[in-house]
Amino acid sequence: MEDVDGVALHHEWFQPETRGEPVATLLTTVASNMQKMMSSEFSRIGSPYLLEDLPDSANLAPATDFEIKNRVRIGPIANALWWRCYHDEPHLDRGPWNTIEDYVKAAVRLERRAVELHRQDPSSLAYTKSSIEDLDEVEYLLGKVEELAPHIQHVIEHVSPMPERLMQLCFMHPDLRTHNIMLPVLTADNGLSRMLNPVLIDWQGACALPLALQWHTPPFVEYQAGLLDLKTGRPILEIEAPLDEVALPKDFDQLHPEHQDIIRAEHRIATRHVRWNQRFNEHPEFAPLISFRMQPNLHLFTQYILRACADGPFLLKKMLWYIELEWNFEEEKLGPCPFTLDFNYFHLRKLQEPHDRYENATSELMERLKCTVDGYVAHKDYEASMKEMEAARAEWDEKSTGGPFPFDDGRWGQFLR
Repeated sequence: MEDVDGVALHHEWFQPETRGEPVATLLTTVASNMQKMMSSEFSRIGSPYLLEDLPDSANLAPATDFEIKNRVRIGPIANALWWRCYHDEPHLDRGPWNTIEDYVKAAVRLERRAVELHRQDPSSLAYTKSSIEDLDEVEYLLGKVEELAPHIQHVIEHVSPMPERLMQLCFMHPDLRTHNIMLPVLTADNGLSRMLNPVLIDWQGACALPLALQWHTPPFVEYQAGLLDLKTGRPILEIEAPLDEVALPKDFDQLHPEHQDIIRAEHRIATRHVRWNQRFNEHPEFAPLISFRMQPNLHLFTQYILRACADGPFLLKKMLWYIELEWNFEEEKLGPCPFTLDFNYFHLRKLQEPHDRYENATSELMERLKCTVDGYVAHKDYEASMKEMEAARAEWDEKSTGGPFPFDDGRWGQFLR
C-alpha cells in the first residue's frame, strides 16, 4: 500500500472537512461503477479468468455478455476463503457451478472436511475460535444449511417482480471499504475532480454470483452508531429503515454548540448510508433488494459457512436464526421454512453478550495499536505500536474482555485460519 500512488479513502472519509459536494460526487461515481459491474452477465457461478491465461479455457463456461465473452471464462472459485488452511485440498469441489444449491452445498462439504481435520488434530483448534465441543454444533448447523440450500432460489424469485434479473449471474467488487478505495492526493485544485477518479483495489474475492447474493450496502457507506445517550444507552442517531431520513435528537436545539457540532458530524456519516440506498431504490431491479430483509444474510452465507470452525459457530447460528425468522414472517408467500432450529432468541441473546464484549474490546485495542484486524500496522507506526502492544497485553483481562489477547503469535487470524 505504501508504494501505491494516491491515498486510501479511510484517511479522509470520517474527517469533518470531508463533506458536501465532494462526498456526493464520490457516492455517485462509486454507485455508477457498481451498476456497470452488475450489468455484465455470466453463465455459471465461479471466478473469472482471462482467456489467454488458461490453456484449457475452451472447456470452461464463457460469459454471456457480448462485450466480454471472447475475453473471459468462468472457472473454479479463486477466493482465498475456499483455499486457506484446512480447506486447501485441491481435489475438493470449487466449481464452477450451475446453481446456487450446488454452490452452497460445495461450501458445506468443504467445511465438513475442515471439521474432520480438526477432529483428527484437536490441537489445531488453538488457532481458531472453536472448541472441540463446538465442532458438534458446527456439524448440526451445516446440516441445516444443507436443508435450506435447495430453496434459496425459490426465496429470491418470490421477492421481486423481476426474478430473472435477481438470478442473473453478475460481477461486483466484494469488499468496498474505505481501505480499498484509492483517490488522487488532494491538492488546491482537485477537491471535487479527484472524486470522479476513484481506484478500487483488492479484488481477490470477486466472482460471478446471482445479483441477489452479490448485492449489499458496501462497508464504506454502512453506518455503525458511534454516539450513545448516556441516560438510555441507546444510539443518539438511528436509521429506522434503509430509506428514512436520519432524525436529529428532539432536544438538539437546546444542546451546547460543541455537542451540536459532534452530532452534526455523526449525522453526515449516517446520511451517506441513506443517500446510497435512496439512489439504488430509484431503479426497479435494485429496489426489492433494499427491502428484502433476508438478503444481508444471503450475501454473507458462504462466508459464515466456510468460517464456522475458524470463527466459532455463533455467526452461522445467528444467520440461520434470522433466516428462519424472516422466512416465517413471509410464510404466506414462501410456504413453510424448510428447516427448524432447536434454539430460540433467548439462547442467542445469551451468546451475543460475550461475543459483543470481545469484539468491542478487540476494536478498541485495534484503534489503540493503529492496526487492522489481522495485526497490520503502517511502517511509520510500527515501533510505537509494538511498545503500546506490550502495555496493552499487560492490561488485558480475559474475564472482562471475554477472550484472549488477540495479537499473540499463533492466535486466530482472519486471513490465516
